[in-house]
Amino acid sequence: MHRVLLQAAYVLHSRPYRESSQIVDLLTEADGKASAVMKGGGRRKGAPNTLQPFTELEIELGGRGELKSLIRCETTNLRYPLAGAALYAGLYLNELLLKLLQPLESSRDVFNAYKSSLTFLSLPQTNLEPGLRELEFTLLNELGFGVDFCVESATGDVVKSNIAYHFSLTEGVSRTPEPYSIVIEGRHLLAMAERDWSVPGSLAAAKKLTRRCLDELLGGRPLHSRELMRSYLKLTKG
Repeated sequence: MHRVLLQAAYVLHSRPYRESSQIVDLLTEADGKASAVMKGGGRRKGAPNTLQPFTELEIELGGRGELKSLIRCETTNLRYPLAGAALYAGLYLNELLLKLLQPLESSRDVFNAYKSSLTFLSLPQTNLEPGLRELEFTLLNELGFGVDFCVESATGDVVKSNIAYHFSLTEGVSRTPEPYSIVIEGRHLLAMAERDWSVPGSLAAAKKLTRRCLDELLGGRPLHSRELMRSYLKLTKG
């Protein structure tokens, strides 16, 4: 049996498997997204607490196929206490990774961005958007759609703050309209490149851009976490 040495991981999703086991979908430090069977996970003492989302684990995986065996699983002292809107934002990140990452393709950048986003979401604040954009941009880059927001993709011309540009997932930044392109102001593109959210309107523009790109990559598959967030916000505002 092929074994992967001890590594850090986070639970993205888990579900019952057979009589007393679970299949756990994980974001791992060395192997990217991995699915593993935890035998007896539904009944083992301490297991329900161990497999909580937003808690760093130390795991060891075994098996040669795509579905691994969870040989060892322990919690570390690192836990992100997400609550309220931040909890639903964290569930959104988990669902995004679960649906878009390919299994067993290592990405340290995505793993680190995920931790950075959870750290941001766990801070007391009212605006969670920067924490979401951090992972979304890293994920797009990992999937092969990273964009230099400072230059036009086709010409290499430097983006100017006072010009409105078109942006599409396949063509990047351009002055020419493309199918499914959206209009983004140059000053907002430059702010995205620097992650400078102090520029008025830059966060809203970044959300518009990542939403269009991610929805296209999802191919019409809904994100249930978005609906949960909408329901939560309606309740809190009502």
